[in-house]
Parts: sequence; structure tokens; C-alpha cells
Amino acid sequence: MNTYNKAPLTYTEQIELLKSRGLIFSDERRAQRHLANISYYRLSAYMLPYKQSENGIILDTFRDGITWEMIYNLYVFDRKLRILVFDAIERLEIAIRTQIIYQLSHKYGSHWQDRQDIFNPPALVTLRNGKTVTIDVYNDIQKHIKEQLHNNKAEVFIQHYRDKYDKPENPPSWNRDLNIVPEKLSFSKTLDWISNPDTAKRSKLYYFLCMLNYMLQTANPTSPFKKKLKALLTENEDIISLNAMGFFENWENEIIWNNKK
Repeated sequence: MNTYNKAPLTYTEQIELLKSRGLIFSDERRAQRHLANISYYRLSAYMLPYKQSENGIILDTFRDGITWEMIYNLYVFDRKLRILVFDAIERLEIAIRTQIIYQLSHKYGSHWQDRQDIFNPPALVTLRNGKTVTIDVYNDIQKHIKEQLHNNKAEVFIQHYRDKYDKPENPPSWNRDLNIVPEKLSFSKTLDWISNPDTAKRSKLYYFLCMLNYMLQTANPTSPFKKKLKALLTENEDIISLNAMGFFENWENEIIWNNKK
């Protein structure tokens, strides 16, 4: 093991280091502002696609003709893509949460989360990595509710319930301050449930976007997600690699991506 002894560099020194590695700058003052507002460390991830490699190992030096603008533009693209995706995920998670609470409340009552009889008993499950864990949804939810009631006891909806009712102990499932479903149902977990790991290229961004778009079309058929995504990819076609993201030729002609539902 080695001892880390690198000294911090000024923005000017960071630029000089990158120049020594072959990166081209057309406006160093603008690059300094980028480094000051974003940081070298964060931007370094966007440098990797433009660096030279040898025997599968990425080197410090850049390929010929690589400019700072190319790296910054890739960062901007990624930022816009993240904003688009996070907005879609939030909308989808709210829709899923709403439907779960609505359906279960109408079938099992307002406090279905407190009915142990409707949940499967605890079970041992072996994960893909070989690790064995205990799945106990009822007790996990009860633990989460207690934490929410303790941490959010001053929230208006929880306080209103406690001031007006003494039974049942917990507020109804649709009380937004309990936040029952999002804690136990993440979008990534939903993908695990409905995907086939033997046929899907799960490590590729395209697969994730397809699943996200498909579920959005179900929750909100008028969602502009696919239109905004195609516009973003077209706008940045000179700086991104669709192939590296798992896209294939003429992907936009697939039924899931055309303008018809």
C-alpha cells in the first residue's frame, strides 16, 4: 500500500496539468470558472471517454484533438439527462404509490398497513450475489411507521390525527407524512421485479430508459418524456455514443419510442 501525498492544485495548476496530458483549451478563464463551480474531481469522470488506453487500461493522456469544451459539453448533457430521468422517476413513483394505497385501502381498509394477516410471513431469500436475507415486509413497514411518527410528530397531518383520534394508533395509509410505500418500493426494485436478467442488457442505459418510458406510458400516456429524450439525444449526437449506452440502430422506430402509444 502507498501513502497518498498529492498536494491540492490551484485552478491554474489543474489546467496546466491537463494541458501537459494533451487536453486543448480555447478559453482558459472560462475553464477556470467551470473548475471553480463544478470541481476537477467531478469533471474527471467525463474525461475518461476521451483518454488513451493501453491493454484495456485507461491512461492519463488524452487522445489527439480532445478539447475542454468536449468534456464540459458531455457533463452538461449528463446533467440534463439526469434532470429528465429524475423528474420521470418522481412522477412514476408518485403514481405507483397512489395506486398501491388506493387499491389496498379499498380492499383491506384505511389501515391495511397494520393488518399482519394480509402480508406474507417472513421468508429467507437468496440474492443474486449469493447472500441470504430475511424478507419481512409487515415488520419492516411497522418499523418505518414508528420512525416516521417519531421524526415527523410535528407534521400537520400526523398532529391532526393524534389530536382527533386515539384509535387506531397509527394514521391511515394515505397520510402523506407516513410515506409508507416509497420507503419499501424503489424504482430500481420495480425493474428487478418485472425484468428478465437472462435476456435484458441490464447494465446499459437504454434498457433502463425503455423500462422507464414503458411504465410512464401506462401511468401517463401523454407524458412528454420520450419526446424530450429524443430531442436531447439529437441535440448532443456529436458528443455522445449511443452504442455505448446500449442504443441500437433505428431504435427510435421501435413501437415504444414512436409517437403512437
